[in-house]
Amino acid sequence: MKQHFQLSKVAAALAVAGGVSLFGSSAMAANALPPAGESISNIATASYTDATGAERTVSSNMVKTLVAQVGSFTLIADRESQTSANSSTSFSHILTNTGNGTDKFDLKLENLTPTGASVFDFTEIKVYLDKNQDGVPDSDIPVIIYGVNGSATSSPIQLEANESTGIVIVAKTPATAAAGALDQLKLTATSTFDSIAKSNTDTAYIKEGAVIQVEKAASVSTSAVGGAISYTLKFNNKGTAESADPVTIYDILPKNVELVSVVYNGATYQKANVTGIYQYGTKTTGEEAFLLNVGKLAAGQSGQITLNVKVKSKVGSADVVDGEKIINTAYADTDGKTGGSTPTPLTPENVPVTPPSPKDDPTVVPSNPNIVTVTGIFAGSINDDAAASWLDGNVPSTGGFDDTVHTAAKQGEAIIFGGANAANGTNRIYVHNSGNTADSYNLSIDKLKFPTGSVIEFLKSDGKTPLISSNTGSIAPGSMLEIVVRVTLPSGQTLTMPPSGGLEAVLTSTSVKDNKSDKITLVVDAFTASSVDLVNKQGTTEYGQGTDTKDVPSTSVKPGSSTTLDVTIKNTGNTPDNYTITLPNIPDGWTVEIFEKNGNDCTTQKVTNSGNIAANSAKSFCLVVTPPAGIDAGTQKNIDVAIKSPSTGVADTIAYPVAVEQLRVLKLTQDSQGQVAAGGSIIYPHTLTNYGNTVEGLDASTRLTFDLSAASSKGEIITVYVDNNNNGVIDAGEQVLADGSNLDALLQGTKGADGLSPKESIAVFVKVEAPKSAAVGDSYTTTVTVVPADAAKFDKTNSIFAITDLTTVINEGVVTLVKTQAKSVCGTAPADSAYGQAQFDIAPGECVYYRIVATNQSKSDATGVTIYDAVPTYTTYVDASAKGYLGTTLADTGVGISADKTQVSYSIGSTAKLAPTKTATLKFGVKVDSITP
Repeated sequence: MKQHFQLSKVAAALAVAGGVSLFGSSAMAANALPPAGESISNIATASYTDATGAERTVSSNMVKTLVAQVGSFTLIADRESQTSANSSTSFSHILTNTGNGTDKFDLKLENLTPTGASVFDFTEIKVYLDKNQDGVPDSDIPVIIYGVNGSATSSPIQLEANESTGIVIVAKTPATAAAGALDQLKLTATSTFDSIAKSNTDTAYIKEGAVIQVEKAASVSTSAVGGAISYTLKFNNKGTAESADPVTIYDILPKNVELVSVVYNGATYQKANVTGIYQYGTKTTGEEAFLLNVGKLAAGQSGQITLNVKVKSKVGSADVVDGEKIINTAYADTDGKTGGSTPTPLTPENVPVTPPSPKDDPTVVPSNPNIVTVTGIFAGSINDDAAASWLDGNVPSTGGFDDTVHTAAKQGEAIIFGGANAANGTNRIYVHNSGNTADSYNLSIDKLKFPTGSVIEFLKSDGKTPLISSNTGSIAPGSMLEIVVRVTLPSGQTLTMPPSGGLEAVLTSTSVKDNKSDKITLVVDAFTASSVDLVNKQGTTEYGQGTDTKDVPSTSVKPGSSTTLDVTIKNTGNTPDNYTITLPNIPDGWTVEIFEKNGNDCTTQKVTNSGNIAANSAKSFCLVVTPPAGIDAGTQKNIDVAIKSPSTGVADTIAYPVAVEQLRVLKLTQDSQGQVAAGGSIIYPHTLTNYGNTVEGLDASTRLTFDLSAASSKGEIITVYVDNNNNGVIDAGEQVLADGSNLDALLQGTKGADGLSPKESIAVFVKVEAPKSAAVGDSYTTTVTVVPADAAKFDKTNSIFAITDLTTVINEGVVTLVKTQAKSVCGTAPADSAYGQAQFDIAPGECVYYRIVATNQSKSDATGVTIYDAVPTYTTYVDASAKGYLGTTLADTGVGISADKTQVSYSIGSTAKLAPTKTATLKFGVKVDSITP
């Protein structure tokens, strides 16, 4: 049997199965299970064409399924060792949670009694955790201390999904143990989530005579590419007799290191310096190997070998990079020969890369495996030279490079350092990686050089695409990244330039890998502030409170009518700018708006911002002022307009005096349209408002009557009501108006003797009832007109005496979509009665089926109905599960069905019709993702 030896606190414990290390380079596969509690939900959609030819889209309700937790774990592996009486041995295992949620595991250790063999009983057994899986317990405190002839368990050990821990068992043999005797231990891990248990069995054999042990340690825990690593190989005979044959120590080096020298008993052996006891060679698979014959070892004799290696920069064409593992195990061979029926002396060429199992060759003794993590060569810089990666203090004397980047700034524009718009090639910014390993660099700038609140952005060379979190992202070895720095000052802020010259800020690039920094200086050589003037242009004369000190002349306007005034913004600065336009003190009831101009004409486009105005240019807008109807004549208000640049903070204001004239305005508003079904009715509410400054409906000169003569006369029934109590609804007993009805008498009778006062309103309701014989698409036009007794005195431009309502007959309802779900055995669609909208849990590997039903609830056919649904995240479509039904009839195989990894759909056909009250149904299943533990 291969020998397996005592745990050492100086070097890692042995952790081998058949001589192959299970630590270090062995990586667990990524967990493919969806996390427990993850929501699997989506919404189906359907498209169709309605009776009018319009394309419609409708969405279903949402159904939700939660991923249930499943338990799964691995425990590896059975171990064997050889030891002597009154000594210790160790066994290493790995416990991995391969489930999809956090789990806890109880460890149980049993001391078995093998049958049919000479046995002994361990006198002391302890179990330790080894979270980093290096074969060494994490602490001196065991999780289990096993008593003789009994069993013991640990407290629960919590592991997240896909997390692993090493478990090290250290056992002591009794002094009375006889040669050839054995004992066995059984380690069991039990999931507290689902009570599943798994076990490993370890076997130890007692051996007399020589018992060889090898321990390996590295002088460093990490090493840079090109750097040196020194390994110490300690070997000893912990048995009771001299070894029968000369012992050979050998090592097969990983491909990412190369041998430099071997030191033993004061002698140094260079790589190819072959002697009688030292041999070197390269295996056909490319690994270097050396052998050292240390002779026969007496009981208790020990020795030490120093192995010096160098970390390679490449293995073949592939770089040796930061974070790469150097995993190495040395071996002692107690007879110096190969195994098998015809053993031959060991040479560097025939030592096995994968040693034989202990049963096949008990003379092979492995050391503990050793893991060293490669540290790459990191060399980064930031400068203004695209071709060379030089650092601060090493600025080249040629090429015009000075490790500074210059720019000029203007208020209202972002300050740009570097990029294609730089003044010349030496004012661009480059971050270099001249190391041998990909690295990224954090960027920081001296923000105190800029006003508080300044936004500093690091961009790619296009000057638009931002870097991620002020970091360059990964830069390959020997490559560089051009960047741009954009500084945006807070609104209204300017730069304070030093008296001695330009404003300087330091930009620092710091390696994420080794934290070393380099700097470049950003210089603002000049800063130009902005200015603005807000004026009113009347002909060739300008009025305003800025550089134009003349007050704006007063403008007269009738109540309820509008006057249009000029607002001109003059950008008197040296940079393009834009300005937010506000109206800070609009009088109550007044309407004041700013509109764009098209040449000298006002448009209907309202504005709150001027848009960009070039330096030393102007842009004019229309200020439209409308006092409320009925406001007292002679009222005068100052309408203020204010502007402010959001980028530069420059501002100005101007006041427009507006005086109110006498005006009579009456408005009946507003036209409406609606839809009804045949035989149905609709009520249109309207408002009659006096926007003038004269009481209407007070006497004969202000009499108001109704004209109801303009109607479609297609069989509809039209009724007009006046809201006598002004409560907004039609109450019993409220007056029904006929053609020629006198509103002024009604007003005096119900509202007192004041008629319809300025700003006062009354509601007028128009009810339209369609005949039952109406066809879809029939329409009715209903016009109600108010006729004043003295219409000539009204402002007809602003008065509205008539309203028109358009009523159209349509179908009732639309196509609706309802989605339900059910759990079922994969491959077996559930019965219709099983579907519902309730949420439920489903475990990985189980299947959920969806049913989406489209129902035509209109009175006309729907054409080309298609139902769409997506395959949710964490699920896979169940092959051939999609089915389409028109009513209850299953569609022919494949007809109208489309299904792939992401989407499932069913179409009844582009010309097929879904009749009123009929349904189209899509059914399909998905399987929640899972892996086989």
